Amino acid sequence: MQTGGMNIVDIQHQLRHKNLGTTLRYVPPLADIAKILEDANNHEMG
Repeated sequence: MQTGGMNIVDIQHQLRHKNLGTTLRYVPPLADIAKILEDANNHEMG
């Protein structure tokens, strides 16, 4: 599974979580990530 080009396991290691389920609680759903990035991109351009 990847989010925004970054592997979820990489995020797990960065957060030092032993259980992937814990990491998944902190990572927003893919649709939300896309909206956040889209809003941020629109904000920078406008």
